[in-house]
Parts: sequence; C-alpha cells; structure tokens
Amino acid sequence: LESATVCHSQFADFLRSHGGVAALCELCCAVALQLSADDLQAWLADPEDQLQGPSCQTELHTAGEGLVRALGQQPAEQALVEHVAQRLAQEAAQPPAVHDAFAMVARRDTLLQLLSLCQPVLKKHLQFPQLSCLLEPVANLVQQSNGQATASVLLPVRLCTVLKAWAADLPANALLPVLLLLVGFLHESSHRAVRLAAVSPLRALWERFSDNEAWSEATGPLINGCLALLSSLRLPEVQWRCLNLVHLFLSEEAQSGRYEATDRTLQQLLSLWRRPEGGELLICHALLDVFRALVLMSCLSKQPSLPLSPPLLQCCLAVVSDCFANHKLPSSNGSSAGSASHVEAALEADVTAAVGHLGERGSASATMFDSGSLLLLAILRTVDASQAGPILGLFPRLLGLYGELPPTALHESALDILLELCILCVTVAPGAAELRPHLDASMRLCSRCLQSESKGRNCELSFQMLQVLVAQADGKTGLGHLQDLLTELFTRWLTTSNLQTNGHSEYPLHSMLQLFCTWHARHGTNFCQHVASLAPSASHAAKTLLSCYRLVRPVTLRASLLSSTLSLAESDAADLTFWQELLRCCDDLACSVQKKAASTLLAQTLQSLKASLGTKLPIPARSAGTLQRCLLPREVVEGELRSAVREDGSLDEKAVVRWFFSRCAVCLRQLGTRGVLDPQALIAVAPESALVALRASGL
Repeated sequence: LESATVCHSQFADFLRSHGGVAALCELCCAVALQLSADDLQAWLADPEDQLQGPSCQTELHTAGEGLVRALGQQPAEQALVEHVAQRLAQEAAQPPAVHDAFAMVARRDTLLQLLSLCQPVLKKHLQFPQLSCLLEPVANLVQQSNGQATASVLLPVRLCTVLKAWAADLPANALLPVLLLLVGFLHESSHRAVRLAAVSPLRALWERFSDNEAWSEATGPLINGCLALLSSLRLPEVQWRCLNLVHLFLSEEAQSGRYEATDRTLQQLLSLWRRPEGGELLICHALLDVFRALVLMSCLSKQPSLPLSPPLLQCCLAVVSDCFANHKLPSSNGSSAGSASHVEAALEADVTAAVGHLGERGSASATMFDSGSLLLLAILRTVDASQAGPILGLFPRLLGLYGELPPTALHESALDILLELCILCVTVAPGAAELRPHLDASMRLCSRCLQSESKGRNCELSFQMLQVLVAQADGKTGLGHLQDLLTELFTRWLTTSNLQTNGHSEYPLHSMLQLFCTWHARHGTNFCQHVASLAPSASHAAKTLLSCYRLVRPVTLRASLLSSTLSLAESDAADLTFWQELLRCCDDLACSVQKKAASTLLAQTLQSLKASLGTKLPIPARSAGTLQRCLLPREVVEGELRSAVREDGSLDEKAVVRWFFSRCAVCLRQLGTRGVLDPQALIAVAPESALVALRASGL
C-alpha cells in the first residue's frame, strides 16, 4: 500500500509538471491516434479491410486507446471530461468543410475517436443531444463530397463509430434523426467507406430500439442501401454482416410493411449467390434467409397481401434449383434466372438428383438442400394460382421420388411441400383434374407414413393430405382405395376411443377427426353406411364422436363434428342422454363464437412474440383455408357460405355456427315429424345460448 501511494504521488507530480491530463491526452492523440496522409490514402483505396477507419489495428494505435481509457479513471477522469468538452466546443464553433486541409481533418478525427473511447466516462457528464452539434456538419460532408475520395470522408466514418458507442444511451426521440442520417450515409452516391461504416451502428441501434416506431420510416431506404452495397463487397465476413442486417430489417418489415425488391436488386443478389468464389456456405445461407424474408412479404394472411412479384418468383426458383443441384455454379454462358419453362425443367431435374442422394445427411449439400426446400415451401405458400404453372410439374415427380423412400428417409419439409402442391393443384383446377390422376399414389404414401413406427409431424401431414384427397374424390365413382384406408382408420379409432378421450392416442386426434368429418361432409351417405356397419350401432358411433367434442378447439371442426353426430343420430334413434349432451355442446359452440374476440387478441399477442425468432415461413393460409372448407359440404361452401369465405380462403366462423344451428333445427324438426322425439320439450331444458341460437334458426 505504501508503494502504491508513492507511485500515485509521483504520477500526479508527473501530470502537473507536463501540463496535466489535457496535455497528455493531446500528446497521445498526436503520436498514437492521429493518422498520416499515407495511411489515409491507402485506406481510401480499399476501406473494406478496416471498416471503422484506418490504422485501427496497429500496436501503436491500440496502445494509444489504452492510455486514453486509463486517463478516464480517477483521479484524471474529471480533467479528461473537461478537455473533451473544451475540444467539442471548439469544433462546434468551426464546422468542417469538404476541402479542409489534411491536418485539420486529422485533428478532428482524433476528437471523434475520443468521443467513442471515452463514452463510458462522458455519458455521466454529457448527454447525447450535446453531441448533436457534430451530426449535421459531418452529414453535410457526405453530400458535399459526392462520393469523391477526399480526406474529409474519414469524419463520417469515425462518426459511425461514435454512434455505435453511444447507441445504448441514445434517447428514444433522437433515433429517427440518427436513422435518417445513416440512410444518407448508405446512399449509393456516398463514398464506399462511409456506406460500409454505416452498417455497424445500425446493428447496435437495432439491438437497442428494435420495437421503436422510428424504424417504420427508415427501414425501406435502409434495406435498399444495404442491398445496393452488397454488389461492391468482396470479403465474405463483410457480405454476411450486411446480409444479416438486411434479414433483420426484412423480417420486421414483413410483419406490417410491403417492401418489394426491384428486378435490379434481385439480379444483384442472384449474382452474389452464383459468384465463382461463392462457395462460402455462410453467405449462401444468409442469402437464403434474405430470399425467404422477401417471400414472407407476400404471406397470404396479410390483408391486403402483397403479390409475389414475377422477378422474385423466378429468382427464388433459380436459387432453389441450385440448392437441389448441390449448389452448382452457373453455366458458362452467364445466364441467370431464365424463362419460366427453363426454370421448371432445371428445377425438376435437380430435384431428381438431390432427392436421390438424401442419405448424405451430414454433408454440406444436404444442408443446402434443406434450406432450399424451406425456400420452396415459402414460395408454395405465397405464389398465386395464376403463377403456379412452372411449379405444378413438381408434384408427380416428387410424389414418385418420395414414394420410393422409407418414411424415415423423408426430409423435414417433404410432406409440407407435397401438401402445398396438392392444394395448389386443387386451387388451379377446382375439379381436381390436376390431382385426380395421382390420388392412389398420394394415398399409398400417406398410408406408409401412418404405418411408420415414428408418429411425428409427418403423421399429422399425412392426415391433412388424406383430408384433401377425400374431399376431391368423385362422389359418383366412390372413394376407391381410400375407402379401405378410411375404414381401417375409423375401426382403429373406434376400438381405442376410451384411451383417446383420456389424452392417449396412436394418432393425433385433431387431425384424425378432421379426416372423419371431411369424409362425412363430402360423402355423407357413404360415411353413415360404413360407420354404422363398423360400430355396434350408429348411435354408439355418434356418442363416441360426441365424447371428443371438448378435445378439439377450432370452431369449424367442432361444428362439423356435431353435424356428423347429427347424421348418425337421426339414422338411429338415440336416447335422451345423447340429446342432452348434444345441446350442452351446442351451447358451448354458441358461446365460443362470442369469446372469439379474446382468443383473437391472444393469437395476435403470440404472433408478435414470435417476431424475434428469425426468418419465419409464411403462414400456410391457403392450405389452412382449404382444409377448413373441406370440413363442410361442398354445396354449403359454394352456396350458402360463399360470402363467408375470406380472401385468404378461411371461413367466417360466425357464419359456420349459424349454418350448423340451422342444420340442427332442421334435423330436430324432422325427428319430431317422425315421432322420434319432441323437439320443443327437448330445447325447453336446453342451456340458454343453445336455446337462443335454435330459436333464431326457426325452431
């Protein structure tokens, strides 16, 4: 302690005898931090190696930074703050000009370095608005230089370092002016060094203010600036930083914005993807993130949705084709996306080759295949039916390839892709002309997945595909081979129904009930005949189905399930207990629509919480809407409920409930006419909501 005290006293004497902290700081700036003209010119020629400015990595510069940080500690802290404040006032009194002499630029540069290095100390005494006197004069330099390599370019670059250092302590109301300043820095007319430097503070500001409304005004121009910058970058690590920032902005913009990349920008991204030295997997995956985020803008759940532009579609299909071909380089003729027919041919050929080698799961090509599959899935969920021509040819080819593989060998997105293709076929040709030739092959693939020991997500997707196949089967010619599979599944479900109502099921109950309800909705007579023959009686099957009502939540599925039980009950006299339970379920259904507002708010909250999970896939709105409509009779969807179909294909649930109660009222009246029951006596003891709904339906 005595030695430390002596050293402290000697150091204090040294400072006093040499002009104090201010003189020592000035000496450090002149010797270690101030640049030489040669260093500046070398950096201006190629700034990509030193994004934060020249000479930042030399030993002398690092030692100088260490000394400045040491001066920021007691007992020199106050003196250092006063010195920096004095220099700041001097610079504010004499704004910089684009043609200032090099010596003046170099001295101003040292002040900016001090503001960055001393930020932990300065923030206790200076507020960010006090630094704003530097923002406008330095921003003017960027415009005045007009991209020329003058010495003054250095100052905006150093200012970016200052903004990054102060990002955590920036007041929220100062964010928008800073963002607009950085938009100017990123503009194509700015010098390349300034554009590169602007990326770093943007990331720091995003981490601090990602939920600030100021981004909504600046995100589009920032995305444009970063994408334009990409074409001039050569180092993979710098490319990745820029792409990662674009990905963050696009993912946020996809929540509420309508950003649309230009054809020129897409061609630049495609060129970066296909660079000969582009074997950098990190860059390839970052580009795939950007492409998926661009496609996410066209998610069908957004109202109004942004159509997937033809240039973006062709660009993404070309990238997917490369992924499926183990990221082959472009042909020697330098062609890019090509026509739709060329893309289709390449895509189909590359799918064949890639799927045939899916056993190499640990390879980089397999990883690229998986990423390409996710991009293809995003396209399938957003592409308009009128644009689907080049893609539909994939359906029979993929179906054949996947049919030759064991279910455990299917890649993660295989059945998702098949389901979306299947539904696209139905959308393009409502009469199922595109789908019907492949019904048997699709059914066999689903059956094999259901028989697999692994009952994962592929099992659920298989039920959804079967649901579409059943809905599209021709009612005149019958269900064909689907009949045997439906009979087997219903028998298995019926014999294990006690386990399922207790939460134990071999298959996902929700998906299985959707399939049975579709069977009833689209082939009602066939359903009732076969179910009655499989169960001890039709009423027994009705009771078993009714017992599952409270195990599912979607309103349309609940209405369809109750409609199925009605069909079975009216063909076989059910006892009073059944009808009382049915009315309790009807009451719950009527109440559930009234509570829908609260559940919608919850869904929106959950959706916002997912916004930080990286690039999401577009919501499968088209397939979800199709599967929902399959739960109701075709003539009802295309007739009575035609106006209840929303733009994304889903149904207005209030209209569905009104349809069900109308059907229930008709059924009860018919049973009353036949003398099976007294509908008025039955509903007289019905719960209030069910009673009101039935009365409103004319009972």
